[in-house]
Amino acid sequence: MIRRRLEDYIVADDVCWEDATPEWAAVALIGAGSGAWLAGESSREGFRFPGRRAAGENWDWIFPISSLDAVRRSWPAGRELGAADLERSRMAAGIPAVPADIGPGTCERGRPGR
Repeated sequence: MIRRRLEDYIVADDVCWEDATPEWAAVALIGAGSGAWLAGESSREGFRFPGRRAAGENWDWIFPISSLDAVRRSWPAGRELGAADLERSRMAAGIPAVPADIGPGTCERGRPGR
């Protein structure tokens, strides 16, 4: 869906799209100090940005899948959460899932539109 939307706005003919999804992995780091750990070593390649999965400090990190084993070996102390745990954390923090919780019929304050 995102690709189709972006293709609607291509102006130049020399733009090509390539799905590189299988070449990347992602993790969510949640908890105090997670950002410092993530920024603490220059070898942590990829893209990192503030997450939206918990009320406290949390980061999403996207990196080459070829680094996945090394990343797993370098985890800070803690426990690994599954998808259901992340969903509960998001809901407890009052963070909506888009578009599941917020859609075209929702106004700015989270109440159904008129």
